[in-house]
Amino acid sequence: MDISAFYLYKLVRDFTKTLLVHFLKYLKYPF
Repeated sequence: MDISAFYLYKLVRDFTKTLLVHFLKYLKYPF
């Protein structure tokens, strides 16, 4: 596996995880 592809995948995965966490927090506390 290409190292840059792996790094990009890791970056996107962490970004998605962070987005998901913020989204769930927003659903819990909409104000």
